[in-house]
Amino acid sequence: GMVTPAEDGGRQDRAPQVTAYDGAAWKELVGRLQLELGALPEREQAILRHHYVDGIAFDHLAVLLGISKARVSQLHRAALETLRKRMVKRGHFRLER
Repeated sequence: GMVTPAEDGGRQDRAPQVTAYDGAAWKELVGRLQLELGALPEREQAILRHHYVDGIAFDHLAVLLGISKARVSQLHRAALETLRKRMVKRGHFRLER
């Protein structure tokens, strides 16, 4: 579980220990995610990349793509759901709500 300050003796300066395996697993996961992202339709790829990599807000994406902000939100949600399903199907991780 999560360590609370009381359980940790008040110390909050400890970083989680990352093993070589963790680093390799993370690189594999990121690589798989990039492949799956590349398999999305071009407009969905653009929305995810511009929003998460470039930090562009939905209202600005709407102007750039010539669609409504609501449509950007719909496409964003659909793209994330597609990625989630593909990653879970391939056993890369599971998401809990």
